[in-house]
Formats: sequence, C-alpha cells, structure tokens
Amino acid sequence: MVNTEKVLQRIGQSKLTIGYVSLAIVQGVIIIVLETIIAVQNSTQAKATFPYSSLASAFERLTRIKYENVAFIGFQIWAICMVLDATVQQNAAEVCVLAILYVACAILGGLQILDNQRWLEILNSKPIVSTSPLQIALTVEIVLAVCLGLFAISFGLMSYKVTSEFGWMIYKKIGADQAVKHMYTIFQYFVLCMKIDIFVEFLVSVFYLIQFVIKSGEMDWHSWIFLFVTLFMLPMLWLGRTAVARESLSLMILFIVFQAIVVFEFALVLSQTLSDSWYIWTCFVILGILFAVVTSIFGAICMHNFDRGLHPYVQRGSSKRDQRQSSQDQFQMNKQNSTMSWHIDDE
Repeated sequence: MVNTEKVLQRIGQSKLTIGYVSLAIVQGVIIIVLETIIAVQNSTQAKATFPYSSLASAFERLTRIKYENVAFIGFQIWAICMVLDATVQQNAAEVCVLAILYVACAILGGLQILDNQRWLEILNSKPIVSTSPLQIALTVEIVLAVCLGLFAISFGLMSYKVTSEFGWMIYKKIGADQAVKHMYTIFQYFVLCMKIDIFVEFLVSVFYLIQFVIKSGEMDWHSWIFLFVTLFMLPMLWLGRTAVARESLSLMILFIVFQAIVVFEFALVLSQTLSDSWYIWTCFVILGILFAVVTSIFGAICMHNFDRGLHPYVQRGSSKRDQRQSSQDQFQMNKQNSTMSWHIDDE
C-alpha cells in the first residue's frame, strides 16, 4: 500500500529524483498554460466562422482542434501522474517509455503548427473573417513546440540518470538472479502498458463516443459494441493487473481476448475517420492499436512466466504484506533451526 510517507520518501530520496519530478511539474504547468491560450484562440476563430456556410468545414475543423488542445492538456496531467508513479514505484521501464512519449508529444506539437498554417492559408484565401485569433494561436504553437523540444531533450538526459539509480534499487529488491530480473522487467513493461492504455485506449474511446456516436445520434451495432468496450475498458485493465498478481491463466486469457476486441474496434474507428484528414486524431487511434497489441504480447509473456518464481515480487496491498511477513517468518525459522543445529553439534 502506497502512503504519503512513502511517496515523499521516494521522491526526496536524492537530488536526482527531486529534479526529475520537478521537471515534470514545471513542464506540465507551462504546456497547460500555452495549450489553454491556443484552445481559447481556436475557439474564438471557430465562433467567427460559424455564421458563414461557406466556412462550415473550417468551423468543424477548428472545433476539433480545440479538442486536440484539451487532449494535450490531459496528456500533461497524465504524464505528471506517471512520473510520480514511476518515481514512487522505482520503475526504470516506466521512466524510459515516458522519455519516448515526451519526444512523441514534441512531434505532435510540430504537427499542430503545420495544421494551423494550412487553415490560415484556407481562410486567407477567402477573406470573409479576420484570422487574428488563428495567427496568435500559431505564434503560441511555435513557442509550445520549442518548449516541448527542450523539455524532451532534458527528460531524455534526466531519464538516463534516473534509470541507473532505479536499476540499483531493483537489484537490491530481487537480487542477482538474472532469470527473475528478466521476468520482473517484463512484468514492469506489462503494467506500464496498461497505465498508458488508460490514456490511449480509454480516453480516446470516450472522445469517440462523445464526438462521433452521441453527437450523430445514431446507434448502430458497431456503436453499441464500442459503448460496451468503453464501459468495460478500465475494469479489464484492473483485471489484467489482478491476473499477473494471482498468476491466473484464465484471467490473463480473458484480458488478452478483450485487448484483441479493442484492436478490432479501433481498426473500425480508424477506417471510419481516416478520410477526415484529422492527423493528430489518427495518430492517437494508431497509438491505441499499437499499445493494445504490445500490452497483449507482454501479457502473454507474463503468462508464460507464471509459476517460475516471480510471484513474491508482484504482489500489492495486503497480499504484499502477507508475502513479506511470510518471508520474515521463514527467515526467523531458518535462523532458529540453524541455532539449534549448532547446539546439537556442540553437545
């Protein structure tokens, strides 16, 4: 069980961990402020185009851009939580993947600039409304892209140092057994993928329901299945973590089957929305498919490693305390037996 004392102790265990968490928070605050400004300007531009039927496509696209800005803000909040989690859990794998995701975020920030320039050209070719809000948004997006690039480089350097420190912590936790270390690393990647799935699967699913299904008012067979998948997505991610903790084959198989359904659903979503030329949305859906596949692969490998000695290291909550108490009792028993044997030898 993670408590406040443990969280503060893990974050403040070294200058490196303090700097790592502080960098994530500073980036989050700066990016959220910039994205909020961009979202406000895009909304202002969308309202300006609304009265004109000839600019209907621009209105729809600018409204969608607003949701992209919200998604970027959501990513920053989620990333801060992930950095805190990686630090508290001392998960080196999580630190590495977060560094990669920050680079991907910087690339998507660059795509925002290209998309903005495209719609500036379209609106300027039809000088019906002022494009001042969009021009302000473009300036802020350039600042945003520069900040994201600098933060991505900083996180890359910081992550390299943090993983070295966490690697030593893991060594002290599980010992020098390379087989157990390899299985534990796979387990860490599996849990990490499920945490990423909360963003790239669940939040994308919720957005699709709001933007495309509910807004259209049409509920066909695909919409009902997608609603079912979305409702059960978070419980199934919890089930995946429970499966690896209990080393349950049946639960893990059920989890992998559900991820296969998610891949099928996201592929349908991609086929239905690909013609919209909504680049960032397409990237999110592709990421959802990719991580669903990768999560399933790591889940299958974890399932293959069941009953091979990893069970004591993947417990949590009361099970973890019981396991730790059992290990301490066994140690005391071995110590007493050793003492008794020495007495017998002395006699």
